[in-house]
Amino acid sequence: MTERLTGHVQALRKHGILVSPELTALTTYHRLPDDRRLAMLTAFLDRPEPPTVLLCANGHTLAHAARDLSVLGLEVPGQIELAGMDDAGPFDLLPLTVAAARLPSGEMGRRAMEMLARRIRNPDGPHEVRHILLPVGIRTRDSAQAYLRVVGAGRA
Repeated sequence: MTERLTGHVQALRKHGILVSPELTALTTYHRLPDDRRLAMLTAFLDRPEPPTVLLCANGHTLAHAARDLSVLGLEVPGQIELAGMDDAGPFDLLPLTVAAARLPSGEMGRRAMEMLARRIRNPDGPHEVRHILLPVGIRTRDSAQAYLRVVGAGRA
């Protein structure tokens, strides 16, 4: 996950966007109890200049954020947007997001298993560090057949 945060910060800087450490952080979210997630999200939203989009590191976090925004009574899209750094999760998340990255998960797994097999075959051999770049796709709401609107009953 640190690689995702690093890439996000690099992209912000490349486009001249100020990096806000309070909002640009790698934090645990979807594993927190409901009350702690809601408190964290409320603190973000109650800032003088609240975020207009939540960029979630993975699909499970995005699904929890969508649920929590609805509990707080916010509309997605409308009052806030969601974006994801991958499209893995409990269901297809594109209908909930303005954009989602599509990772080459199959190719990532294949390459990792090839590296593991080489190490198993030759445990005492040299084990170089490899940096492999694979293409990432970006899917946008415009490419979806439909999108979902999350509407909450009222802010808690």
